Amino acid sequence: MTTIDTAAITVVLPEAFDKRWSRLPGIQVDGRRITIDPAEYFFRFESHTWLVADWELVNSQLLNTDETTENPVEQLALDFIKAHAAPTSDAARVLATAYDVYAYLFRDEHLASLGLSQITAEHLRMLREAATLMALNKVELDGHISNVGPCWFFPAATSVGAAIRAADDGAVVSIQPGSYKESLVLDRDITVVAEKGRGTVRITAAHGPGVSVSAGQASSRLPTRTSSCRPTCAPPICG
Repeated sequence: MTTIDTAAITVVLPEAFDKRWSRLPGIQVDGRRITIDPAEYFFRFESHTWLVADWELVNSQLLNTDETTENPVEQLALDFIKAHAAPTSDAARVLATAYDVYAYLFRDEHLASLGLSQITAEHLRMLREAATLMALNKVELDGHISNVGPCWFFPAATSVGAAIRAADDGAVVSIQPGSYKESLVLDRDITVVAEKGRGTVRITAAHGPGVSVSAGQASSRLPTRTSSCRPTCAPPICG
């Protein structure tokens, strides 16, 4: 990893983030407050300046602009950035602006028009949070990627295995509805249950059993199967 600035980045956002992000190296979530340690979080952190436009200005002057064949939306956005964006070294401002953007894009009011019953407000919340945390990644004008955060951080934070590893002995790990492509080994005194009841969670292993119990007090109440398909993922809750 290359880094030029290891000072911690702290931001307070309008909405509390899921505490499970704290499972990842370099991120600490305390309600609305998020602290990122660049030395732990980034694989590469060569630049601590970003180009940012004021979100309120974007909202009032750009979002309602009509696209035409002469002025496609991409050109309108580029012209707006040239006119109104400014460099900043305030990483907290970058994260706060990113949150405003993604809170608008992934807002709950979209659910009624999607016609996709499997998409919930929880899924939109996950998208808001993940996209906000990725905002500090940076690609230079010459194509060089100067800031590289972990691309695996979302599945690492939402996997059942991560919840099990983070659970204390004697804990009950409650899994939200969804299908999970994992092979779990229960080797401690913990219980794994489906939060919404039987039939709402499926553990799918590419090879072998989905859940193996190797500890006397460990137990699972989840259906499993062996398959090579790619399921969707929803985050577990560790209780």
